[in-house]
Amino acid sequence: MVSVFLVNVDSENGIIVIRGGKESGERIVETIDQLKKQSTSSLTTAVFDALGHSHLVALGTPEKKDVTLSEPYVCLIESHPHLTVRALTTGYLYVVKIKEGQAVAQSDLLFRIIPAADTEVLASENAVSIAAPFAGVIGSALVPKGTLVQKGDALTTLADSSQMNVDFNVPEARYLNYQAAKLSEHLDDLEIELMLGDRSTFNQHGKLVSMGSEFNPQTGNITFRADFPNPDRLLRHGMTGKVILHRVQHNAIVIPQCATFEVLNKWYVYVVAKDNVAHQRQIEIQAEIDDVFVVKSGVGVDDEIVVDGIRPLMDANRAERDDRVQVHPNAGELPTP
Repeated sequence: MVSVFLVNVDSENGIIVIRGGKESGERIVETIDQLKKQSTSSLTTAVFDALGHSHLVALGTPEKKDVTLSEPYVCLIESHPHLTVRALTTGYLYVVKIKEGQAVAQSDLLFRIIPAADTEVLASENAVSIAAPFAGVIGSALVPKGTLVQKGDALTTLADSSQMNVDFNVPEARYLNYQAAKLSEHLDDLEIELMLGDRSTFNQHGKLVSMGSEFNPQTGNITFRADFPNPDRLLRHGMTGKVILHRVQHNAIVIPQCATFEVLNKWYVYVVAKDNVAHQRQIEIQAEIDDVFVVKSGVGVDDEIVVDGIRPLMDANRAERDDRVQVHPNAGELPTP
């Protein structure tokens, strides 16, 4: 015995509605098969007349539960600190102690410059030494040995790649969502992954360290920053990738995607009211997770919606419950949704 709703769309179409919970989407297929296979029992005349031109749909209710939202952003990876090593005086590069890509310790000698006025004395006591201000990796050598350099000229770069800054731009609407969710107070619920250029996932997780102080008026974005440990020195300054924020949203409203339909870039569901009238209602979708939508507004757990087998329903189409309906021998003629 199958409990049904008979929804009279018009004089030529009917809808058999099967009540159920979150499993309705699966039960609808099983029920259709049952209707086709049954060969005994009887229906009331009214239901039998409608059954030949009816569609089966399933009803359910939105579910409230904790979900993990995954939000990707293109990012720029930078060493911290990262600086340009510059000439401290005008003169000739007398000593170049480093090579590109070389790791140096803090205070290691990088360059010595002979002031231009002292070029006649090769080992001038006035030579200016330039040492590494911190441990890191040397970048490209911009000036060869023996070159006359001016004070302030760039000689090379030095980067500490033990920990990397990952900057990414967040749109204003998403930023406001984060503020409403008090993201900064729930950092323990936040997991940050980094996808590299070859689509591999970096083997370390990041930590959100800043949420920016102002928006770019041209792009409408604000810059967030996450820090990633880089123990194997795989990440290098200037790389790009995609940072993915996985955050837990508590008590989110979730509905099956198959319960929705789109019209002119707006999303709708059919809600069955207490008087058994099926109403079209607009909803706002916050996120997509597998085969469900997280709903920002429009429906709640107290609403009953059509979750499968949607067909055009009009307001004021009445649904009449009949909990005693059995399957008719000719139900095999029932068209599938």
